[in-house]
Amino acid sequence: MAAGKPRRSRSLHVTWHQTSAMSTQADPDVFAPGEQFDLGFSILSAVRPNDQIGTAGLHCSVTGAGGSELLCQAGFTVPGGKIMAQSMFDVATEAFAPVRKLAITGGTGIYRGVGGELTVTTISDTDEDGQFEFDR
Repeated sequence: MAAGKPRRSRSLHVTWHQTSAMSTQADPDVFAPGEQFDLGFSILSAVRPNDQIGTAGLHCSVTGAGGSELLCQAGFTVPGGKIMAQSMFDVATEAFAPVRKLAITGGTGIYRGVGGELTVTTISDTDEDGQFEFDR
């Protein structure tokens, strides 16, 4: 590792608060293939929850027979770089479960080349806990 280059941690723990939402969903109780929704978030320090340390965006497209799955991609801008994650969720069993998993698919800055898993835990209607576990 070059001198002066920040060292990447094997994990990152943050919380986030929803700040915006937009949807093409025609019926709020039913997903139809092709519909999409976007959410924006402020990322907060898990240690000092009043400190905003970044932003995030989530984009989901409804897929699967009769709208049974969501294909979701998320981008996180945090100190040191950006992290990307994605997953497909079964609407009936996974998408709204209190704990969900996404694959970490890459990043920039100190997160360049990362992989691993992001565990998202619901705290409230607008707040979630995120635990990034990097495997490279």
